[in-house]
Amino acid sequence: ISIYYDPMICKLVTHGKTRQSALDLMVKALDNYVIKGVNHNIPLLRDILTKPEFVKGDLSTNFIPEVYPKGFHGAVLSDEESQQLALTGAVMTAVRLASLQPGSSKTEKLVIHGNGQTYNITVSPSANGFSASVNGGEPIVITADWRLSSSLFHGNFAGTDLTVQHISRDGHQLRLRFKGTEFELTVRSEQEEEYSKLMPIKPPQDVSKNVLSPMPGVIISIIEEGKSVAAGAEVAVIEAMKMQNKLLAPRAGKIKKVNVKVKDTVEGDQV
Repeated sequence: ISIYYDPMICKLVTHGKTRQSALDLMVKALDNYVIKGVNHNIPLLRDILTKPEFVKGDLSTNFIPEVYPKGFHGAVLSDEESQQLALTGAVMTAVRLASLQPGSSKTEKLVIHGNGQTYNITVSPSANGFSASVNGGEPIVITADWRLSSSLFHGNFAGTDLTVQHISRDGHQLRLRFKGTEFELTVRSEQEEEYSKLMPIKPPQDVSKNVLSPMPGVIISIIEEGKSVAAGAEVAVIEAMKMQNKLLAPRAGKIKKVNVKVKDTVEGDQV
């Protein structure tokens, strides 16, 4: 949300007979909270609610730096949760493929990459939902009634209830929100996976020599092109939320190009 507007979207309040019941209800509410079009802080808030210090009420003004000394980089999934996320992607893919062939009860054999793991998943329609096996293991009964038009996926995986948000699909890339954090899965059929191994890999863009804006804001000052700087030298100042943030040179060198000027408005991650 632009710095020219109040960034608060809404407030969420829950209550229960105990602190834990109120926290559980808030976690459930945040998992079902669908916000599209803008970035938001639900990933962090949802993670805070599960931290032992917060659950116990052991809080201080240093809570964030103490619990997240290296910053917050998204929810960390266990092996079981990572597998549940992949299974959700498999079921969503099976539903989409079945919609292309109404009445079909085809078994789909999929290869799913996500969260640093690779899963070979076989998923088939069953009387109450789906049956799926991971890497040749025992079948897992999945109860789910998800439609392509729905953003929310509610499922039961062998007795465990899960809520996952469907954000978008672009080709083989499936973006899902799980436990507040956005994850990207690559979903292919077994044949597509074999073909993908023959495709050349495009090297990632090198941004190590660029200075990126960490957030939306207004340029207060900016260094001139052609100037030499030392590593860690100030090259720009951005004002955001009534605070000024210094941007530092990632390494020593000479400023080759400046893309903005004083009083320009910049977006997060803009060069």
